Amino acid sequence: MTEQLQRVIEQIETLPEDERNAIAARLLELADERRWDTLPRHPKTDALLDMLSAEAETEDEAGLTRPLSESYE
Repeated sequence: MTEQLQRVIEQIETLPEDERNAIAARLLELADERRWDTLPRHPKTDALLDMLSAEAETEDEAGLTRPLSESYE
């Protein structure tokens, strides 16, 4: 842990619980956003998307899907 981060944590520890929870929630959101931002660069992403695409095509050919327009009626 960096010295700067340690100082921030020490300051956060002095805050009321609801404020600490709000900061924690925001940090978790940022971490999740970062994970989503790195997903397209992950080596397994292309293989996963290919697999999902093939699965969707198979379901469509089997008549297990419906037009997207029906979802908004």
